[in-house]
Amino acid sequence: DRLTPSVVGWADQGEILTDAGGQALSDNHNRYAYSVQNVTRFGQGWSAALDLNDISDDQYFRDLGTGLELASREQLTRDGRVNWGDRNWQVGLMASDTRVLNILDQPYEIMPRLSALGNYPNALGGLNVNVYAEATEFDHESFVTGSRVHIQPGVSYPMEWQAGYVRPSLKYWHTQYEQDLERAPAGTLLEDSVSRDVPVASLDTGLVFERERDGGG
Repeated sequence: DRLTPSVVGWADQGEILTDAGGQALSDNHNRYAYSVQNVTRFGQGWSAALDLNDISDDQYFRDLGTGLELASREQLTRDGRVNWGDRNWQVGLMASDTRVLNILDQPYEIMPRLSALGNYPNALGGLNVNVYAEATEFDHESFVTGSRVHIQPGVSYPMEWQAGYVRPSLKYWHTQYEQDLERAPAGTLLEDSVSRDVPVASLDTGLVFERERDGGG
């Protein structure tokens, strides 16, 4: 089945694909596969997106097959996002879960991640000022869980001419991890709290070479 909704006042587009596959091998429950993708733009800088894919069991594709595009995937993504942006800021909130077929230990879930990117060109006497910040919660039913906060402010001073450019920049990375070691193996060397601080400097340069060409063949 396919669904393409249209809502007055929103820019909304999406697709829902389903496949009812019949009966399970032993428990007589219905087997299924579905794939949902949707992007909705609400206006005023707001948007939302869904990408949901799942099957009833790891043997579904092997036993029943399907016409859905996700039949060729080893991983099935399930995530949702809400975003807002204006001239200087981009802010996003997302949750994500990836299912890997035919393995026992699944990847970590991101539940959730809040991120913000600010950019102010020519803010201070020609300096470009920017900052990126992110807070993420990692969840898992079997392993150590935790959270991460990352902050990355930076400045750059682009100098450009017809013949080339020079773009020096400075950044500072601060990352803080907080870990719940309740599920950590006995004798683990992991710490409850870990951080890193890294200054980063870069210099990008380039030259533009031009050569006159005559109009002959």
